[in-house]
Amino acid sequence: MKKVVMLFCAINVMALTLSACGEITNTKTEEVKVEDVKVEGVQEEIIVGEAGNMKKYTSEKGYSINIPVEAWLTNCENLPGSLTAPIIVLSDAKVDYIAREYTYVQGVDGACNQVATTLEGLKKTEPVAWKIVIEKAESEKDVEAFIKREFGQACELGQVLEANENGIQDVDVLGTGPDVPENEMCFINWITVVKYDPIAKKLAKWDIGQDANFWGTGTGHNEVFDFEMAKSFKFEK
Repeated sequence: MKKVVMLFCAINVMALTLSACGEITNTKTEEVKVEDVKVEGVQEEIIVGEAGNMKKYTSEKGYSINIPVEAWLTNCENLPGSLTAPIIVLSDAKVDYIAREYTYVQGVDGACNQVATTLEGLKKTEPVAWKIVIEKAESEKDVEAFIKREFGQACELGQVLEANENGIQDVDVLGTGPDVPENEMCFINWITVVKYDPIAKKLAKWDIGQDANFWGTGTGHNEVFDFEMAKSFKFEK
């Protein structure tokens, strides 16, 4: 029996962090700095979100989305307190990646190393969350064809919700459980997002994963940015 895999689900556990690796440098606690967000697009005024400050990012690929200025990240045992990292967008001709500017990794010598996030590193560690793919789609038939290419031939177009205030329709992927023959399987056990704009005739897809990725900077880190980000997405017309 088939079931609908919903785009959004509850968050109950700590955030996953991206593990893209670039050049490793040893970083002392007192040298940790939080700079302004660095993205390859048009930046506008600060937006106060539920989880913290956000900025509108406008991509050259024809869409905009609100992204965190900075987000919490796990740190090394010898770095006291909580750390945050600026959020950046790294792009190539086909996709955009939303990620932390850097992460921290505990070395074998016990030192806490700051690891820069790079486009090459993200590509090497795929699949990764918040890899935004944009494609043309003249109709829902094209959306379903995309779903089959992206998720497997057994996956089908599910419910297409009414357009929100940005003209965006959220699309469900109709999947299966794991206990079916492989050629009939469409098993998706992570949060995935497919959005369609019938006026712009474009669709967008990205994965969030099995949990949120970008957690707020307040005490306790109980608020997340991921779903505010997804809600703000729209194609620029």
